[in-house]
Amino acid sequence: MSMLTITFLAVFVGGLAIIVTTVIFKSIRTARKKRDASDHIDRGKNMDAIRHLVEVVQANPDDLVSLFDLATLQIQTGLPFEGLQNVKKLLERNLAGSGVIHVEAILLGAKAEFALGNRKEGYKYLMMAKGIDSTSLEVNVSLAAYNYDEGNYPDAYGYASRVLKLEPDNVSANFYSGMSAFQQGNFDTAVGALEKVAALQPTNHQALYSLGRIYGKLGNNAKASGAFGAALRHAPNDESRAQIYLQWGINLNKSMNHDKAVECFQHAVRLASSTEVKKDALREIISIQEAARKVDKVLEALKAYLVLDPLDEIFKAKARYYGELHTNDKLKKYEMATLPDFVNYCCDIAKQIVRIDTIVATEINKDGSVDVLANRSTKTQNSNFQFRFVRTKGEIGEFPLRDLYAKMRGNSGEKAFMVANTSFNESAVKFAQTRVVTLVNRETLLKILDKVSG
Repeated sequence: MSMLTITFLAVFVGGLAIIVTTVIFKSIRTARKKRDASDHIDRGKNMDAIRHLVEVVQANPDDLVSLFDLATLQIQTGLPFEGLQNVKKLLERNLAGSGVIHVEAILLGAKAEFALGNRKEGYKYLMMAKGIDSTSLEVNVSLAAYNYDEGNYPDAYGYASRVLKLEPDNVSANFYSGMSAFQQGNFDTAVGALEKVAALQPTNHQALYSLGRIYGKLGNNAKASGAFGAALRHAPNDESRAQIYLQWGINLNKSMNHDKAVECFQHAVRLASSTEVKKDALREIISIQEAARKVDKVLEALKAYLVLDPLDEIFKAKARYYGELHTNDKLKKYEMATLPDFVNYCCDIAKQIVRIDTIVATEINKDGSVDVLANRSTKTQNSNFQFRFVRTKGEIGEFPLRDLYAKMRGNSGEKAFMVANTSFNESAVKFAQTRVVTLVNRETLLKILDKVSG
């Protein structure tokens, strides 16, 4: 063997050794990078994991499993655009034998598009996945979720049912089956499915929250409160807790438990970061406190509402109205007294409008107004006066005056008085001008109230 041949062989073997060594080192380095990425994921350091996986993919473009893992992690970490680009790279490759399941890569593309707000594009990916494997549980669950979010509840229920035929204990399928049934008014089916979710996954706050709403609609308030309470314990954040408190309060209010309802709404206001949730809760508080005639509480809630929406003209007007009541105890009494107290107050007011000797009769009308028949007697004359006291927020028209006038004539009255905490429209004024009917509007009423004792 010549020296040239020996030299050639030595160089060849040396070069081969270098190549093998380089491949081994590269493999070791790649394995270490993958291990580091896995460790970072376990510690919740997703961005560090992404950095390591990017290096792995750059060093090994044919490592499609790592590319898939990178895309998955990017989408989960709030980088859907970057994740989608990597999904597209995956789908350009032949995935057979790569360790990546084709349908799973397509579904990952759908998740990325949904995260980017591209609902139509996401749906295209879902239908592509369905075309490849229509029996896939994950595909059908994804289609159930999509159709539910789109408000297409019959289709959502259908896709969920396909999954449940193959896997009755599938949590997601039971959830979308129950929620779709709920939205279609099939409460019994909804309860069955969602109770199963709660049994399989006791920390599923969405299922518990939905059960609370359904139990409430069915009138089972004890179960509703139990479900809402459990949902609160497992809610992941304050915003979710605020939404639960809001719905719980609505249920309690419907069941006439107003004090507890107000407590729930107050919690919702405190916990919510969403302005709309805060406003919804405050509107409920205002409504309850108005019904209870608690002026100070109404005004407090109105002020909080107007901080959130200072341009709301309806609530600005309410705030002015309740602000006036807050500073005028006599007007507050007129507006907010219970009916028995209001009747007595009306009698006191009548005595300030015209001199009378006797209250002959009082009557509470269906609309909450109060009629007072009073009498004044002298040696030469016996006179009846018919009063009607009204509490309302709108203008008063002609029809109530006609009714009052007819009642006055039926009682042989000398004169009628329509007393209101508001104003009268033009037709009402014209009617009164041609008859013995005196209109007492809000401005005049305030002056009379100053003379009423108590």
